[in-house]
Amino acid sequence: MKKILLSLLIIAVSFTSYAQNLPSVSGTATLQVNNNGTVGTATPGQIVSAAGVTGTISSVSVPTGLLVGGAASVSTGAASITVNMAAGPVRSTGVSGSLTSGAISLTTEVSGLLPNANLANSTIVLATPGTTGTDIAWASSPVALGATATLNVPDASATARGVITVGNQTIGSSGTTKTFAGNAAITGVATMNGGVTSGGQKILTPTTLTTATTLVAATSNEKIIADATTAAFTITLPTTPATGTKYSFVKKNVTTNSVTLAAGGANTINGLATFVIYTGRNVYEIEFDGADWSTVQ
Repeated sequence: MKKILLSLLIIAVSFTSYAQNLPSVSGTATLQVNNNGTVGTATPGQIVSAAGVTGTISSVSVPTGLLVGGAASVSTGAASITVNMAAGPVRSTGVSGSLTSGAISLTTEVSGLLPNANLANSTIVLATPGTTGTDIAWASSPVALGATATLNVPDASATARGVITVGNQTIGSSGTTKTFAGNAAITGVATMNGGVTSGGQKILTPTTLTTATTLVAATSNEKIIADATTAAFTITLPTTPATGTKYSFVKKNVTTNSVTLAAGGANTINGLATFVIYTGRNVYEIEFDGADWSTVQ
């Protein structure tokens, strides 16, 4: 009997020395005293009570963003810890720091490049070139990921910069000059308003007229073939064109129908308002000197 009491005394001393201020516990444990067999059983709570262990949890510290039992302190027993943050990714400020949640800033919190494959829209569609507008230009810029980028390339014309097409086409505006630095091979028929300069020598493209016509310096050909087979008619010269503007005229037929050249505005031809061509197949050249026209031949 003395041996049993001594064992219980040792157990009590152990709890008193190392288990002060522990919370209450639950569960089942067996206390066995060796004296020719088992003496009895007791729960952990009974053992703690018998040892005189008492105490409560006065407070529990957790990082900012977590909540303990709904208050700052709890009574004896288990403590519940819950999240006290808004929904979203959680950030930590480091060891013993706080926890926060919310949207992540790509500029200040994310380092490195985001792979395109991880983006909802990771590509830009390059559409077939369009023809809208009068110049080569993108339809819109910048273009968002997932959107379509369209490059407009209009057909070249008198009012638009663009590409050469396989159909009929007018290139360049009136009065402009197109220069070929190398050789130009023309396999079909090419109409050149104003003529073509080759090796410094201007090759004029003729224009045939059969009725009364007013010439426009910027658009008219400079070599005029007047066909008066049916009737006589008048060709009116441009009014005060650029100094040095020249025209050559030839009456195609040998009929009695005349071709009359009339000066425009207050300009004159050799001091007169008109110059009449009666003879056929003769070439007459006239040049504007800044004030009036004069015949060269």
